[in-house]
Amino acid sequence: MENIETINSRLERYGRYLDGRPLWRIIFSEDEMEKRFGTFTDITPEGLFIREVTEVREIPKYRQYINPPSFILERLMEVPSVNQQEITVKTSYEPIWVFKDQIGNPVYPVWPAIELVIKTVIRNMTEGVEKPHNPQDDLKDPEIYKESHQQQINNLVRDLFGNETRTTDSLAYGEGIVVPANYRKDAN
Repeated sequence: MENIETINSRLERYGRYLDGRPLWRIIFSEDEMEKRFGTFTDITPEGLFIREVTEVREIPKYRQYINPPSFILERLMEVPSVNQQEITVKTSYEPIWVFKDQIGNPVYPVWPAIELVIKTVIRNMTEGVEKPHNPQDDLKDPEIYKESHQQQINNLVRDLFGNETRTTDSLAYGEGIVVPANYRKDAN
């Protein structure tokens, strides 16, 4: 399993912004903070109201939204002008994919999944953009491409998640009970 620094280094092949920051990155949801302009209510740990103030504050970016904490694939994007007062910056890393299995458990990011998500996003962004005609494109059947792409996704899901169910997860985490095949209730 690759560490996150190695994955983020590999993500640099998908480009950098004008200031040199990579366009894509993997982060952990609990670690991300952002500065936001807004009205905040301050209270004591006991729940007593202190004040309400409008200001720029550094607040958790995902902590209140993503549970349990998970890895996230983010993409650097320009902040629309209507949101720049609240977010206070012109560019921001925004979530594209949260790494969880089909029942919501966090999973570790793996390169084939990351690459599939990025390529799918890039392809969807460029669809409809005029490009020069390539005769090789005439040989591609959209239905065959669609089936092939779906098979690639199915294979990736199978490889990443196998036969994960609540039962297999319970057994893996020591919360389940295994009854031997030769067990008989009436035998002592």
